[in-house]
Amino acid sequence: MQQDWQLIWRFLGIAFYVLFYFACIFIINIGQSSFSIISVPAVLVPILLIWITGLMRRKGKLTLTNSISLLLFTIPPIICLYLLGQNEYKSTFTTDKWLQYETERTYMIDDLLANHPLKGKGTGDYCLVRQQYRDELL
Repeated sequence: MQQDWQLIWRFLGIAFYVLFYFACIFIINIGQSSFSIISVPAVLVPILLIWITGLMRRKGKLTLTNSISLLLFTIPPIICLYLLGQNEYKSTFTTDKWLQYETERTYMIDDLLANHPLKGKGTGDYCLVRQQYRDELL
């Protein structure tokens, strides 16, 4: 009976881990998130907890099966960090990227308005430009 409960809890833990990272990937893609003080710890803390608890439970001894499972558990955080980096690269405004990649302008518009002042435009005009561009895409 005890072994059945351990198996159920292990399955629920793995299922929660997988759902958590699917949610992270979904939020990163939909929200166009990039590296921040919130996104990086949110991605890395679960895998660090798994590593720490796994090593404490096994008293620092790593076997082949433990190493393989830890390796498999590190794949989702690596994917999330890659997506964050990709969004970070896409969100940086440069004139060349603006002219070359029309479909990725939604990533760059916030950086453009925040870090590159438009000559002859006021603060209210920034919001108007942003809204007009986003309306055109929809």
